Amino acid sequence: MASLVVFGDDGSPGADTAWGWINNQTWPGWSAEVVTGSLPEEQPPAPDETHELTAWESPHPRAARPEAELDSVSHLTAPTDPRIILGVRSDADLIVVGSRGLNVVHAVLVGSTVEWLMHHPPAPLAIIRTSDPVSRVLVCIDGSAHAQRAVEAFASLPWSGQTEARVLGVYDGWAEVEQGMSAAAATLEDADIPTKSQEIRGRPSPTILGQIEELRPDLVVLGTRGLTGWHRLLLGSTASAVVRSAPTSCLVACRDEQ
Repeated sequence: MASLVVFGDDGSPGADTAWGWINNQTWPGWSAEVVTGSLPEEQPPAPDETHELTAWESPHPRAARPEAELDSVSHLTAPTDPRIILGVRSDADLIVVGSRGLNVVHAVLVGSTVEWLMHHPPAPLAIIRTSDPVSRVLVCIDGSAHAQRAVEAFASLPWSGQTEARVLGVYDGWAEVEQGMSAAAATLEDADIPTKSQEIRGRPSPTILGQIEELRPDLVVLGTRGLTGWHRLLLGSTASAVVRSAPTSCLVACRDEQ
C-alpha cells in the first residue's frame, strides 16, 4: 500500500507554494490527495459535523512533475470547512498546507486551518513557506514524546536521507532534554541522515527562533502538544510561536496519548 500525502488546497498563493514544495521533493511509493473544502472558516467546526469526500474535476488541477516520483494524484472535495476534512485525516502519512501569512489576531479571532490543525494534528503536518528542496533541517527537542513523534515522522519521509539534520535541545530549567536528544539522534542515524547535536539553555521560543535565524534551515521539525476544541485557538505553545514567526517551513506532530 502506497504511503499518502494529503495536500490542503485553497487555491491561494500559499497553497501554490506548498504544492511547489511537494513537487521539489521526491516521493517514490507515495500517492497524493489534493483536498479542497468549499465553505469559509468563519467559526469553530461543529464537533459532530462530517462530510464525505468525493472525487471532482478541479478548475485548477494540481499536476505532479515526473521528478517528484508520485505514484498518483487525485482531487477530492467536500462542502464543508477545510478544518473538518483535514482534521480527521489520521490515515495520512503527511498533511501539507500553505502558511497563508498566519498571524496572532487572525488565528485567535477567526481561526485558520493551519492554527486549528497544528495544535492537534491528526497526522504529521508540514506548514510550508517556501517551495525550496529540503537539504538542511533543524530538529527541536524538549524531551517530550511529541518531539520524538515529529522526529520519527521526518525520518520516515522518502527524501529525508538526502538531508543533514541539526538536533537542538533547549533546556529551560524544566524539560529533560538529554534523553530526548539521544533518542532523536538514534532515530535520524537509523535513517542514514547525517546528524549533529547541540544543547542550549534558554527560553524555548526565542532560542529556537534565534537558531533558525543563524542556521537558515530549510525545514524545522518540532512537537506540538495535543489540544482540542477552543483550546486549539486560545492556548499558545512553542510550536505555534515558531510557526507564526519563522521564515521557514515547519513540520509538527504530536503523540496520541489516549
